[in-house]
Formats: sequence, structure tokens, C-alpha cells
Amino acid sequence: MFNGEKVKIVKLFRFYTDKFHLSLVVFAILIAVLYTYSAEIGMTVIRTDFFLHAKAAENMMSGGRYPPHFLYQLILIGVHKLLGTSFLNSSLIFTFIIVFFTFIIATKGVFKNSNTFLKNSFWILIAITFLFLSHPIAFLFPYDKHFYCGYVVSNVYHNPTILLLKFIALLHFTLMCNLLICNQFHRYVNSKIFLLALFTALTIIAKPSYIITLLPAIFVLFLIQNISKRWEGYNFFVVILGIVIPAMMILLWQYNFFYGAGSPNSIGFGFLEVYSIKSQAWTLVPKLLASMAFPISVIAVMRLKLINQLEFQLSALMLLFALIYSYVLVDNVNGVGGSGNFWWSAQITNFIFLFVCIKYYLHFILNIENEYKIKDIKLKYIPVYIAVVQFLFGVVWYLINVIPSIGGR
Repeated sequence: MFNGEKVKIVKLFRFYTDKFHLSLVVFAILIAVLYTYSAEIGMTVIRTDFFLHAKAAENMMSGGRYPPHFLYQLILIGVHKLLGTSFLNSSLIFTFIIVFFTFIIATKGVFKNSNTFLKNSFWILIAITFLFLSHPIAFLFPYDKHFYCGYVVSNVYHNPTILLLKFIALLHFTLMCNLLICNQFHRYVNSKIFLLALFTALTIIAKPSYIITLLPAIFVLFLIQNISKRWEGYNFFVVILGIVIPAMMILLWQYNFFYGAGSPNSIGFGFLEVYSIKSQAWTLVPKLLASMAFPISVIAVMRLKLINQLEFQLSALMLLFALIYSYVLVDNVNGVGGSGNFWWSAQITNFIFLFVCIKYYLHFILNIENEYKIKDIKLKYIPVYIAVVQFLFGVVWYLINVIPSIGGR
């Protein structure tokens, strides 16, 4: 009898596993198609950054100068040579592939190999779909006609390098946190530190927006953990060898390349100077709260159950530094001020922060292995209602990107 029940459980587990993987592929394809269609509109109609980066890749292959972050262009040249497609079509192929695998990585990042998660796999995939399509609650649109400017968005459709960075940064963040949580020396685990160093380098040559927030964030976290004596020599080894050394080497080269002697580019200070170009200063707090509605609700519901997690602490610190960059720093590119490139840091860190909140909130509401004791059954679903609102705004934001006549940028 016992063996029969065991076989039945194994078969049921395999059934749910196969069903989950099939659903995962279907959802990943759907999201990748949506992003690819938006990229096509961005290249052929609006002439967004997709078009500009494709031209940059073509120029690089012809012997032109490399930009300071050139990983996307190298990949585009590789796709172009391998498949013989035009650079624009190569961009579409890249978009589909990178979004598809980013969706897979994000889902695997929140997934737990348990019956509870397998039985709720549809809702887990919906949650990751929310990660890829959500948008701030742009309630000030009737006033300033902006769905994008001033908000801390986590999803944009007009820039290919941020799509590449999302994929690598998600891999980097997940591996880094796993190594830090491990907190012990081990030959197999230590070999992953060198993989972390590789990911560190790749994030920077894809786009430095992620790593420039991670460096100060992990320094602050390291100080806090060191004072409380939670981190030991192993963590220091991970941070220095896996992050700091490769990051500083490449960042110094990039800074000298882009802002060095004789360059027309520079970085200055100006509180809300960039923000105020298209948004009035008084809208800062409302737009920030509207951007953080879902994470704030998750924090309110989970409280210390979330705040005590290392992934939350690190991603929150990264977002904090990204906001400081966005609100305080002014970048001048080719003599033109207020380019707003530091807002890319806010976008990638908000994406990572949102990913962490979704991950732990899923564990919370599914109550895996009785990790969390839920007293008020009604309160725990408040973030779901807010997520629905942000998702609806995300649908509108997507339509704005694929139907240029709508406007609202």
C-alpha cells in the first residue's frame, strides 16, 4: 500500500512538472512576441534606440569606434554574421531570444520545487507576466500628459541594451545572493565566484547602470552586516573578488573612455534638474509612490518577514542609490545637458526590486512549508489588487509604445 501511494505521488508530481514547463514555454513565447513587436514598431516607425544601436553595430563592423558599452552591438554583429540577416532583423531575433530567456530565468528564480508551487504554476506565471508588463499608476496623466516621464518604471520597450542588462543582471543578482547566503567556503561554491566575476564584467559592458548602484549598496550592507557580525571572511571574498575588482577595472576604463580628457561629456550635480525637464518638482513624491505601489503594499503586509531577507535589503539599497543618481546627478553628453542616462539605473534596480518582492510575496501567499503564519486572510491579498491596477496601466503603457498616435511619453 505504501509503495503504491508513493508511486502515485511521484506520477502526480511529474504530471504537474511537465504541465508547468509547457506553460512556462508558452508564457515566455507570448511575452517575447509582445516585446519583439514593440521593437519592430520602434525601429520602423518611431526610430527608437533599437534603430540607433543597429546602426552603431553596423558602424562597428565597418571598422568604426566602439562605444563604452558594446556587448549588445557585438551580439548583433554575431547574429548578423551567423544568420545573414540585416541588422534590424537581427535586432528582432535578439529581442525575442533575450526576453524569452529572461522570462524563464525570472520564473525559475521565484519557483520552489514543491507540490504547492506546481499546483499553483498558472498563478506563478501570471506573477512573472506582471513583472514584465507592470507600470506605475500614472494617475497624474490627466494633468501632465505623461505616462513615462518622472515615474520610476521597471519596463521600457524602446531600448535594447536594457533588455540585455535585465537578463545578465538577474543572473548576477541571483548568483550573488546565493553565494552571500551560503556564507561558507566550499570548492564547488567558490568556483562560482569566478562565474560571478564574469557576470559582473558582462553587466558593465552591457550597460553600467546596474553595477554602479550595486557597489555602494553592497558596501553599506557589508558595513551593517559586519557590525552585527553576520558576515564573515567568505562574504568579503565574494564581494572583493567577484564584484569589486572586475567592476572597478572596467568602470575606470569606461569613465576614462567617455568622460576623459578632451571629452565633451561630463557629470555634474543638480537636484531635480533632470527630473524638472518634463515633470514639475511637486510631482516627485506622488510619482515615486505611484511607481512603488506594489512593493509598498508587500512591505506593509509582510513587514519583517520581507525586510529581514538579504535579497530585499540589497535590492532596496540599490534602488535607493539609483534614485539618488536620478534625482541629483546631471549628465552632459556631447555638450547637451540633462540626457537622463542615470534613470537607467532606476529602471534596472526597480526591476530587480520588483522581482524580489514578487518572489517573497508568492512564498507568503502560498505559505510554502508553513513558512509564514497569516493571521488576517483579507490583508494578505491587498498587493494583488494593487498589482491588477499596475498591470492595467502596464497594458496602456505597452499600447502607447506600439501605437505612436496615442502619445503619453
